[in-house]
Amino acid sequence: MKRRRGQQQRLQHASAAMEAESALESLLMESFASGAISGAFCHAVIKAAVQDITEARDNGSTFPLMEKLAHIVHSKNFNLALEVALKNKAELMAPMEVSIPLQGAPDNQPSCRIMLPHEMLHGKYTSSSGWQKSILPNPDHLARFWSTFKGHPCMQGHDVLKRPGFEQCAIPLCLHGDEVPVVGVGKIWCHSVLQFSFNSLMATAAGRSAEDCQILIWGIFEKYVLPETMPAFFGLLKWSFDICYSGRWPSRDWRGVKYAPGTPEARRAGSQLCAGYFGVLLQLNGDLDYFAKWLETPRWSSHAKPCSLCRATFRGELSWLDNRPSSPWQQSCLTTANWRSHWSPTNPIFRLPGMSGLSCSMDLLHNLYLGWLQYFYGSTVTIIIEDCLPNSPLQNLAYVSAFIKDYQKNQKRKFKQRLHKLTMVQPKKGYPKMRGRAADMQSLHDALLALFTEEMDETNTQHRRIRLFLELNKQVQDSLDEFSPTFGFMAVPEEEASAIFRKGLTMAQLHVMLFEHFKSEERKIFNLTPKTHFVLHSLWLSRYIHPAMLWCYKGEATMHRLQVLWKSCLPGCKHWQVGMRAALKERYLLWLKGKV
Repeated sequence: MKRRRGQQQRLQHASAAMEAESALESLLMESFASGAISGAFCHAVIKAAVQDITEARDNGSTFPLMEKLAHIVHSKNFNLALEVALKNKAELMAPMEVSIPLQGAPDNQPSCRIMLPHEMLHGKYTSSSGWQKSILPNPDHLARFWSTFKGHPCMQGHDVLKRPGFEQCAIPLCLHGDEVPVVGVGKIWCHSVLQFSFNSLMATAAGRSAEDCQILIWGIFEKYVLPETMPAFFGLLKWSFDICYSGRWPSRDWRGVKYAPGTPEARRAGSQLCAGYFGVLLQLNGDLDYFAKWLETPRWSSHAKPCSLCRATFRGELSWLDNRPSSPWQQSCLTTANWRSHWSPTNPIFRLPGMSGLSCSMDLLHNLYLGWLQYFYGSTVTIIIEDCLPNSPLQNLAYVSAFIKDYQKNQKRKFKQRLHKLTMVQPKKGYPKMRGRAADMQSLHDALLALFTEEMDETNTQHRRIRLFLELNKQVQDSLDEFSPTFGFMAVPEEEASAIFRKGLTMAQLHVMLFEHFKSEERKIFNLTPKTHFVLHSLWLSRYIHPAMLWCYKGEATMHRLQVLWKSCLPGCKHWQVGMRAALKERYLLWLKGKV
């Protein structure tokens, strides 16, 4: 009997007969359609599934863990099984389980998992790519870093300077801390997690991403912190950073108890942590509220003692409002010998070798872009829409928005906010303040100068002062960009750093003059905050370390990632268990991505 159709048609018909409805495909499509997952994640899962199918068909591969997990019926049992699998499969050292006092946590079992800095350094060093990716991308750059940073005021009398050859083996570290909203984000009852991470300044200088640079240490819901909680944690953290500094495994635990003979800890005691390299904690990083609340620095809003780096005051002979060359507050900067006469914290971190109040870095992200410039830009736009342009303020604001967008169309940095309502520059209460992220403020120096130059009144003295401020601001931003770590600079050259500092002083003095002038006219504009003063400290210290190596951009990006991580650990957990589960996931993620 003659067969119907050709060979290709018969093969297609046979193939169609073999097709089956995919359970995974249905689940993914349903999840994508409901918005539970993104298209990119759906695509990644499908690619992984096809890869597994190909492996099983061509090589007869099996996936026992997948089969074991698939047979679990209840989700609670699945979570437990998955945690066990993560704990056993990852080769990175497990986070240290320790009982730290927490409100509502049991006393008879561990309440925290902490990813200790010295264990993370060792894990990075023993991995195939983690050390080069996250700690020391280029060993040749170590000596170049120390050649400038050893002149930093915090290095005066530092113990590391006495160690022979430290320039080739001392890894500079930075500790970051801040609070990240996790539960009820944006609500008045929001609960935040206080989280800590650390990074190598050499990885930051090499331009490594936040995901590669910032290494999580620990996090805890602030609401459940007891008076005994933070001293216990910082004591444990000091112990770990002491080990980093010694470069050798310890013979005693964090309580000072000697390890029992024959234990793994006792056997490796005294051996090198990273084959001769050692880590030295140099800088503490965070916003001003974090510094005051958790590191016990002077309260930044205080009139009598706002600064942790000098003896400046709000009024009087040492007023930070006086920014003339060599003004009195500039002669009152603290040293490693006398800083405790100004403020003396009990935090154990400040008992680390060489650690002092001068190790608190003044962050440009919070102080300049989310502080000083937000107020100045908001007031400048207010002057433009109320005094310079002819239409209503709202119509004028639309023109300003269009001008900025058109001006920046060929630029890399762009202002991404919509200036569609007056509250974007004029809050209902308080002084004018430009709304937006730090990156938005960082993008405006060119466009706002061009706009104001075009619309200002040349005969108005205050307008000329505003334009001079904007011109100096552009010069400072351009200089910081020209000598940024992106182009291999770990510090701004001495001559250029001195020029940047002088320009910063002039900008601050102009701001004070504008504030006082409009105050005399009873016009609430050009607000001044102590953040202006802290920016000047950053600019002066730029000769020792570039501000971009210390600002919180990477720390803030890490906080957003950890916010997602912590939210995923909330279901079915008590508050103290959430952090333990998050540490377990983070450890597995580090191992899985080959970052350790």
